[in-house]
Amino acid sequence: INRAVVGMWQKMTPQAREGVQLLHLAGLQGVAEVEPMYRRLGIQAKVLPFLHRMDLGLAAATLAISRAGATAIAEMVEMAVPSILIPYPHAGGHQLANAQWMRESGGAILIEESDLSPARLQRETERLLFDPERLERLRSALRGRSDGSAARRLGELVRRIGKAKTV
Repeated sequence: INRAVVGMWQKMTPQAREGVQLLHLAGLQGVAEVEPMYRRLGIQAKVLPFLHRMDLGLAAATLAISRAGATAIAEMVEMAVPSILIPYPHAGGHQLANAQWMRESGGAILIEESDLSPARLQRETERLLFDPERLERLRSALRGRSDGSAARRLGELVRRIGKAKTV
C-alpha cells in the first residue's frame, strides 16, 4: 500500500497535488522509504510508523486510504470519514467482509490488493477528492451508520471516573 499510495501521488499532476496535506502511517519499516519520496514530490506529508490518537488523525481527514480491520472500520464510521479500503488478503477474509460492508453501506470504495496499482488508486482518489458532492454522500452514509455509542460510552466512563474520585 505504501508504494501504491506514493506512486499515486507521483502520477497526479502538480495542480492536483497542490495544497494537499498528508498523514501517512507507513509502519515501522516504511517511514524511511516513504518520507523522502514525498519530499521529492513537494508534498507536505507527516509520515509516521503509527498513530496512537487515530481519532485526531481522522478528525482532520477528508479521505482515508486504509486496510479494513474492525477497529479501523469502527473509527472511520464513528468519525464519518470516507475511505478507500484495501483489505489485507491474508486476514482470513474478515477484512474483505468489513470492506464489503463499508462499500454496501455507501461509505467506502473497495479495492482488493490483487487489483491495487498506483493508477487505480489515483483514479479512485481523484474521483472522490475532486467531487465534493460524492464525498459528502459517502460521509452522510457513514453518519447514518454511526449510532453515537462511542460518545455515549465515553460520557458514561467520564461520569464513572468522576464519581469514583469524589468518594
